[in-house]
Amino acid sequence: GATRARGGGTAQVRWEQFVNTLQRHFIIATKQDPSAPRRALSVYDLDYVHQHFFARHAVVTRDMFARFWAWFGKTVSAVRYQRHVAPLWHDGL
Repeated sequence: GATRARGGGTAQVRWEQFVNTLQRHFIIATKQDPSAPRRALSVYDLDYVHQHFFARHAVVTRDMFARFWAWFGKTVSAVRYQRHVAPLWHDGL
């Protein structure tokens, strides 16, 4: 579940909820078909993110997310908007 912060925003969410939302966002942001994505984030990708950005914590806080998004947001943007990057990602290169 999520913990609410003052002002109604979510202060933290469980890792499982976060990673499910992250996967959906990634598939949509990279213009893939949600019912049959060409290349979703793999278990290896998600394990790397969990270890490197969240130290395997069971919950994701706003501060953890901000640190992660500073890196991941740029990555998603490159896959989505830089024409030469998307084929590299989708084809596994």
